[in-house]
Amino acid sequence: MAFEVKSMQPVIFSSYGVKKNPDLDAMFSDICIGTSAAPVYLPAHKFQTKDSEGNILREFNLIDGAVIANNSVLVEISEVTKEIMSGSPDLFPIKPIEYGRFLVLSLGTGTSRSQEHDATECSKWGVLGWLIAGGSHPLIDIFTQASGHIVNYRISTGFQALHSAENYLRI
Repeated sequence: MAFEVKSMQPVIFSSYGVKKNPDLDAMFSDICIGTSAAPVYLPAHKFQTKDSEGNILREFNLIDGAVIANNSVLVEISEVTKEIMSGSPDLFPIKPIEYGRFLVLSLGTGTSRSQEHDATECSKWGVLGWLIAGGSHPLIDIFTQASGHIVNYRISTGFQALHSAENYLRI
C-alpha cells in the first residue's frame, strides 16, 4: 500500500486488484520503491503504467503507505475479505467472518527508539515543540506508533475472540 500525493488517496496494489483495474499493473520495482518512500528519508516515487501498446494508463506519485497505515495488516485482511465476498475461486470456501481460519504473519520494519517525554515537558511546547523537541519528532512519533499499536490490538483481539490467537503473529 502507498499514498498517492497528487490525488491524496491510498493506493492498494494486489494481484486481485489488477484484474479489476489494469492501470494498477505496475512493475514490482516501482511498487516497492513507491510503497517504501518514507517522507523526509526517501524521495517520492513517480512512475506510469502502460498498456501493451505503450499507451499511458495511469501516473502514480507515491509515498510510503505508513503515513496512513503504519501496520497495514487490517487493510490486507480487508482485501482478502473482499475477494472472499466476490466468490473468488482462488480462495478456499470460507465466509468473510471466519477469520479464525486465516494464518497471518505480520512483518514490521522494526521501530526506532522514540524519545520519552512527560506531560510537564509537553505542556510547555508550542507548535514547533510538538514537531521537533530534543532531536525527536514527538507528534510524528505519536501518530506512527499509535496507528501501529491500535491495528495490532484490533487484529490480535479479533483472533483471540475467535479462539485463534495462535493464528496471528506480529514481528
